[in-house]
Amino acid sequence: MHAIREFQRMLAEKKQKQAFNKAHFGNITLGSHVVTPWGRLVVVCGRTYNVGENDCKTFPEFISIHLVEVLGREWWNAEFQKPKDQQHFLIDWGSRFFDWRDSHDYSPKNPIPDGAVAEWLGLAFDIYVLKHLDRYKNEIVHRMIVDSYPGARFELAVAATILRAGFDIEHHNEKVFPHIEFFAIHKETGQRIAVEAKTKCRPGVLGCTKERRQKESLRLHSKANEALKKNPRMPFVVFIEANLPYTENLMDSKWPKEIVGTCNKLEAEHKPFPANIIFFINDPSHYNVNEPLRNQFWVQGMVAEHPKFPMTDPVNIYQQIDMAIRQGLNIPWDFE
Repeated sequence: MHAIREFQRMLAEKKQKQAFNKAHFGNITLGSHVVTPWGRLVVVCGRTYNVGENDCKTFPEFISIHLVEVLGREWWNAEFQKPKDQQHFLIDWGSRFFDWRDSHDYSPKNPIPDGAVAEWLGLAFDIYVLKHLDRYKNEIVHRMIVDSYPGARFELAVAATILRAGFDIEHHNEKVFPHIEFFAIHKETGQRIAVEAKTKCRPGVLGCTKERRQKESLRLHSKANEALKKNPRMPFVVFIEANLPYTENLMDSKWPKEIVGTCNKLEAEHKPFPANIIFFINDPSHYNVNEPLRNQFWVQGMVAEHPKFPMTDPVNIYQQIDMAIRQGLNIPWDFE
C-alpha cells in the first residue's frame, strides 16, 4: 500500500512539473539526463553529452557548454586568442556567463546580471530546443559567425518560438521554395503555414560596422513589405524584428502607435492581405550588454481581417504564438 501511495505521489509531482514547464517554456521537453559516477549524462536528439557533475549542476550551464560545442571548439578557441577588440561578440557574451556562473551571485534567486548574459542564454536555449527536437540546420551557425548574425539569430528565435507554440517544422527544398524560412504544421488543428522572419539591421549593432545613430526611428514598413511579397500561396505568418534600443517610457513613446499605423497602412496597400498573421517583436537586451538587464521586450501584431488564404482558428493560433514568443524569455534553471 505504501508503494502505491509513493508511486501516486511521484506521478502527481511529475504531472505538476510538466504543467509548470508547459506554462513557462511552451510545448517542448527539456531532455533526459542522469547523474553517474562518471559525470552527468545529457541526451540531446539521440546524442549523449558527458559533462562533469561539478561543472554542470544547472540547465543554463549545460546549454552554455552545448552552445560552445555547436559553435565549434576550434572556432571558439581561435577567437578567444584574439585581442578582445577583434573577437566575435559571442566570445564576450559567453565569457560573461561563465564568469557569472563562477561567482557567488549565480543563483535562480538573483537576476541575470546584464544584457550580454541574457542574449547568450537566449541563443543557447533556442539552439538547444531546435537540436533536441531535431529541427536544427547546421548552416545557420556559419551565417551567425561569418555572414549576418542578426538575420540568422532571429530565424533561430522564430523557429524555436514556433516549436514552443505547438507546431512541428518542415524544412523545405529551397530550390522549390527559395523565399521563405520554413513550413510548420499546427499539431492541434493540422493547419499548415509558411513562415517568414525579417530583422531590421541597425547601424553599429550586432556586428554592423557603420556608426550607431543617436536616435532610431521605427522604419519597418519596407521590411514588412519585403516579407509580404514572398507569396507562398498558402496561410502565411510573418515575424518582423524591430531591433530598437531601450527607451525610458515605452508606452509613452511613439513606437506602439507607429506599429498600429504600419499595420493599417499595410492592410490598405494589400487587398486581400498576403499574410494571415504578422508580429512585430523587439528585445533591446543587446543594447545593454554592459548594464544591468532592463527588460523592455515587446510584441505587437495583428490577425488579418481579409487574408488571401484562410486559416483554421487564426485568433487561437495568434494567441498561442504570442505566448510562445514571451516564453522565449524564460530560461529553465533545473534539468527536467
